[in-house]
Amino acid sequence: MKKINLKCIILFITTGFLMNVNAQKPGNYTITGKINGVKKVYLYRDGYGSGIIVDSAVANNTGAFFLKGSTSYIAASDLLVVGDGLYDVISLFLEEGDIKLNKYGTSYSATGTYDNDLNIKFITEKELFDASNTITSYYDGANRVNEKISDLGKDEKPDEKLIQKLQDSAAYFEMPISKYNILRSQKTKDFINKHPQTYVAARLLFRFAGSDTSFTLNSYNNLGSKIQSSYLGQKLYKEMHAYVPLEIGIEAPNFTTTDIQGQKISLVDFKGKYVLLDFWATWCGPCRAANPHLIELYNQYRDKGLEIIGIADDNNNVDGWEKTVKMDKIGIWKQILCKTTAEDPININTLYKIHTLPTQYLIDKDGKIIANVDVSNIDDVLKVSLK
Repeated sequence: MKKINLKCIILFITTGFLMNVNAQKPGNYTITGKINGVKKVYLYRDGYGSGIIVDSAVANNTGAFFLKGSTSYIAASDLLVVGDGLYDVISLFLEEGDIKLNKYGTSYSATGTYDNDLNIKFITEKELFDASNTITSYYDGANRVNEKISDLGKDEKPDEKLIQKLQDSAAYFEMPISKYNILRSQKTKDFINKHPQTYVAARLLFRFAGSDTSFTLNSYNNLGSKIQSSYLGQKLYKEMHAYVPLEIGIEAPNFTTTDIQGQKISLVDFKGKYVLLDFWATWCGPCRAANPHLIELYNQYRDKGLEIIGIADDNNNVDGWEKTVKMDKIGIWKQILCKTTAEDPININTLYKIHTLPTQYLIDKDGKIIANVDVSNIDDVLKVSLK
């Protein structure tokens, strides 16, 4: 048996770890950039959503700007750039070093420090980078088609043939978008797994806090105590626990309401069948982009006992909800609103702890929750559950 020099391995691992930790530290920073049309920039240390500006600068007539300061902790920050017809938010990691903004594809990103350079590796991963540049045209196309359909739906006597034609063309855009979302989700998870103890991984985990809590929790545990105790880590912890879904294996909470046809519907009436609860909204782009594939799955599994109940967060847009159900051809399964009723005074979204859309729960024949699914695993979950 070949002998292995354990001292070399330990030294290699230790040295690598120390290099990583030492490279990630707070301290003095500079931020430089040059963006055409920019007039002023505002630095939000804890993100644009915090509403707290810690620094700002006026750009010169070429769009160049410079910021200088210090930070007591590594922060997931946002830089708001404003100009004539320009209003954009650029994400960066505020840490010791000289941070520079460069253009990648159609957007700007930061480089020059450990976490910002690592983030660039994620952004420019070839397959995902190429797909993100391509998918923009599909999003634009889908938005144009949906706007035309929406405008036609407002007519007293809408042109049903034209609407049908537009709906068929929408599928051309929506399927690539659905595939891109699956790719983006998987590539993000792969990157987090490959770089577990980094601030970049911590920031990316916010994407899964409300949709894949198992992955989020496992990855959070791998961040290490340093990042877990940081401002970003503590914020992730709160976010993660705010989005903890209903436990797998519990009895699915019952609800009683009326469906889109005005018929009474109760979840308990579906015992003996598998039920997919699809929480969505007319204003949720990813929800609607997933509908063509959801129709395919329904047609594939309904003879095996699958039922779907669409639960829309459109209590204040009933007309739009009814038209969207028709336009997207999802009236083939039950459709209800999440609204509170006198008969069942609990909002269904609240009952199921829904914080992000789309969210889907699969319920078995005994009325128990057996899976919390999304676009990345719904095919596999249904294949295993409905053999």
